[in-house]
Amino acid sequence: MPSRKQTYVKQLYINTDSGLFLADYAAISQGASIFSLKGLLENQKQSKLKTSLQNEFAINRRQASSIVAFIEGEIKSATESRARHIKTLESKIKTLKSSVDALEKKVKKHVEYLKAVAKYNATNKLVLSYIAC
Repeated sequence: MPSRKQTYVKQLYINTDSGLFLADYAAISQGASIFSLKGLLENQKQSKLKTSLQNEFAINRRQASSIVAFIEGEIKSATESRARHIKTLESKIKTLKSSVDALEKKVKKHVEYLKAVAKYNATNKLVLSYIAC
């Protein structure tokens, strides 16, 4: 008879105070991130920005440095992403222009063909009307 395996999960005690701390810190971090984003976009010096973050949000220097570094990374990522997006759009525009050129050539050939058919039909009508007489 095969042996039966059982697993046991030990329930962990979760301190609700730490959960409340994280929720409070998330709100502070969000405000500090927005504040540092505005400062970095206005070309504010990092030392002044970190000091103002410390004073404004009552956080230590390490936390301020971490937030500023994170926001700098986000700005750099957004800049690179925008550049890639522009290159992608430029290549799509180039492809669409070549497609439009090819279709215009086809239309031009069709117009020439229709003119030739109309000319042929016009000459045939004269010949047929001459024969019919």
